[in-house]
Amino acid sequence: MASKNYIPRLIESYLFNEQLSGRHMIFLAGPRQVGKTELARSWLAAQRSTPLYFNWDDIRTRQSYFEDSRFFESPARSLGIKDPWIVFDEIHKRQRWRDILKGIYDLFGNEFRFLVTGSARLDMFRQSGDSLVGRYNLFHMMPFNLKELLQPVFTPGFLCTDALKEMARAFEEEIHPPPATRNFRCLRKPLALGAISRTAAQAKRSLFA
Repeated sequence: MASKNYIPRLIESYLFNEQLSGRHMIFLAGPRQVGKTELARSWLAAQRSTPLYFNWDDIRTRQSYFEDSRFFESPARSLGIKDPWIVFDEIHKRQRWRDILKGIYDLFGNEFRFLVTGSARLDMFRQSGDSLVGRYNLFHMMPFNLKELLQPVFTPGFLCTDALKEMARAFEEEIHPPPATRNFRCLRKPLALGAISRTAAQAKRSLFA
């Protein structure tokens, strides 16, 4: 179950959208401690796939793979749901990990969904002749920004809209900064949490008066 203190991330508004990625594997790369594992566990809970988190730094996961390369299949099928999500965390640290993922995706890509998470090095393997070409979409996760802290519910990003006019409108909304009055209102929560001083907030207010 996802933590009650979990803060939704902006990337979730498009990360799992099938209009963008189809049924490709989702690769999520980012710095350490940025929240990738928390996001992955929260997504699994929302998709009723909580048991399907496998951290390849855990020796039990590696042993399970060596004993049976399809070790995740039985737990996934036992859930009795369509398109269960499976998370492989830190698999890119293992030898021949691309071949492992290629074999898994080619066998189960039409039945299971896959989220692969790892450090920023996850996107450094891309090269000509890569065996995973056409099987994944790579996304990058950044540290928290103010929008994520102040607006816990996000509308779908402009990349997820269908109509061309709606896409253009959504794009305009995302690239234009908010009005000055909203700039001050966005300081209320950090001020209440003690993230900034009241003096600084008052100075900000005087600039927008």
